[in-house]
Amino acid sequence: MKMDLKLTALAAALLLAGCASDSNNTAATATPATNHAEAASEVATLKQQITQAEQRLAQAKTQELDWLATDLMQEATQALQDAKEYYVVIEKDPTQAHSSSGFFSSTTNWQAAEENLKAFNDAVNQAQALQRQAHTLLAEAFSYRSQLHQLKANDIYPSTYQRLDGEFKTLIEWIADNDAERATQAQPALVTKLRALEVKTVVHLYLDDAKKTLASLKKANISQHAPDTLAAAAAAVVAAEAFITADPRDMDTIKQKADDAVFALKHTRHIADAVQQLKLLPAKDYERYVVSQETILLNISQALGADDSRDRALPEQGQAIVATFSNISVIWQISSSCKPS
Repeated sequence: MKMDLKLTALAAALLLAGCASDSNNTAATATPATNHAEAASEVATLKQQITQAEQRLAQAKTQELDWLATDLMQEATQALQDAKEYYVVIEKDPTQAHSSSGFFSSTTNWQAAEENLKAFNDAVNQAQALQRQAHTLLAEAFSYRSQLHQLKANDIYPSTYQRLDGEFKTLIEWIADNDAERATQAQPALVTKLRALEVKTVVHLYLDDAKKTLASLKKANISQHAPDTLAAAAAAVVAAEAFITADPRDMDTIKQKADDAVFALKHTRHIADAVQQLKLLPAKDYERYVVSQETILLNISQALGADDSRDRALPEQGQAIVATFSNISVIWQISSSCKPS
């Protein structure tokens, strides 16, 4: 009986040895050329995946995902960096693709690279999902932030802009922490601050020079010489600022009102200068001054082909010039309409 058992065991051992020998022989049939081709294919595949990941990361940055989902994008960036390090190992020696990635790791270099690429894509996917949710819930706040970007408010009022940007990110973090209701409830207060910064920025861009000029005229005591004209110019500046406060995005009207204010301020300065000159004139020069003004009106009349109207008062001479010009305009319009088409 014991002899039978020994024979059986011997037979089994021989059988196993034969199987192992067959297995080794089978593995040996793979030629070096085949192994090299497979390794080259794996390296090419991994390189393509990393290139696609780099392109996706660059696109994510253009979408401001690194601002909106900072933690997730940091995770994604680190995962991609790790994947690239494993790729470098495999690229240098393709035979290391299926070698252990560490002394105490059962994961191969290839598997480690694949796992990190998956971690990268998972993190970017989560960041994009957060972006979509945030844009939906905080649409009004994002609209104001976009407008501030166009106005380059960050360059003009950096501290205020950065502070509000930090408050904005807090709302997004609440959404990421599944507290969307808290974020939406806080949005109106943030929007009020963002709008105030937008108004302040537009005033700076389109009305800052006018406000500085007005302050300069007041400091120069222009009101002593042209109080009414100065008051009208100040009213134009106030009106322009009031319009910006009411509608900071109607740029065409804002530009027009700003131009009107600048015009009024320049007019004030010229009127004040003229009044100052008059005040400095001695009484004997009053006649010469009036005649010089009348000569200017005469030159205009002659240029228009009108009669000499110096036998009238100065205001009437001006009215005569306007009438002559109006008649010329009517004649020109009639003449233009009679031209053959």
